[in-house]
Amino acid sequence: MFFPFSIFNDEELREIKSELKSINCKLEEIMLKEAELVVLLKNLTAQVVKIKQEFADKIDALNEAIDNSDVVSADIVDAANELQLVLQNLDDANPDAVVQAEEVIADTQEQQ
Repeated sequence: MFFPFSIFNDEELREIKSELKSINCKLEEIMLKEAELVVLLKNLTAQVVKIKQEFADKIDALNEAIDNSDVVSADIVDAANELQLVLQNLDDANPDAVVQAEEVIADTQEQQ
């Protein structure tokens, strides 16, 4: 819509344009930082998944070695059980992303 008059004088319009350019630059910078954070978070998530699988593999190998051994001291069994408990607690403290996504979906549906 075109108005034949302006509520701002030329100096005010230049100031507004300058502020809008500054705001636009800041928004672009924020968006770039957000994109960098998304990449960082995805990389960290992949690393945690890899570490979790490595621990699971080592626990399985340890349990297999204990099961295949003729003589296993109670200390080894206790240490293996303690390690498995610590890792399970760590896993429980950080719920899987699927569970979190299901909770978000449920919350969203409840709000509607």
